Amino acid sequence: MRMLPSSLPRERLLKYGEKSLSNAELLAIVLRTGGRGKNVLELGSEVLRNFDDSLVKLSRASLNELSELKGMGRVKAITLKAVFEIARRYYDELLGKNVRKIGNIEDVLSLCRDMIYMEREVLRIISLASNLVVLSVDDLTVGTPNATLADPKDILRMVIKNGAEGFVMVHNHPSGEAYPSRLDVEISKRLKRACKTLEIDFLDHVIISKNGHYSFKRDGRNLRW
Repeated sequence: MRMLPSSLPRERLLKYGEKSLSNAELLAIVLRTGGRGKNVLELGSEVLRNFDDSLVKLSRASLNELSELKGMGRVKAITLKAVFEIARRYYDELLGKNVRKIGNIEDVLSLCRDMIYMEREVLRIISLASNLVVLSVDDLTVGTPNATLADPKDILRMVIKNGAEGFVMVHNHPSGEAYPSRLDVEISKRLKRACKTLEIDFLDHVIISKNGHYSFKRDGRNLRW
């Protein structure tokens, strides 16, 4: 008996496990049915192509953008948005269980890996207790693709509000270049001076990008950390 293409991803998952499936095959299982002359595997492949075969870009699509894709419709779009939201909450819960204390740069990066894929600069503050236990992780500002609008007063206000003894500041560079700009250096210097006065530990400023990361504490020479 010839198997229909729409059932192949489910059969492959049963036989070989979910890790053996391509992104298009996994998407086909979520979508369940095809549409407008396409079987579900063809639809899944076409949906991915609309977003450069990137799950990250697909996850950022709005409900309207997904609904308007040929063969999708409102119900499939809602299902897809729900799946990505479940994945996001799973990721948040996983990080919350695994990273409770900052011991090194890898712990910081684990809390901020999602920032690698953000298309705009975001400033994240990791507020810490005196024993470096994570009290809170907050995205304070969202800037342009090339700049974060950061005010040291707002940063310190957030840290004090969280009852923290210290903090790590992280921001992303969507360009892929992790080296600090002149503004990054200036803001870090201002924060260091203010933190010294308030007796708050400014433990590090980390820049994260697709091509690597930069730690002012480890790599910076102009701050005398």
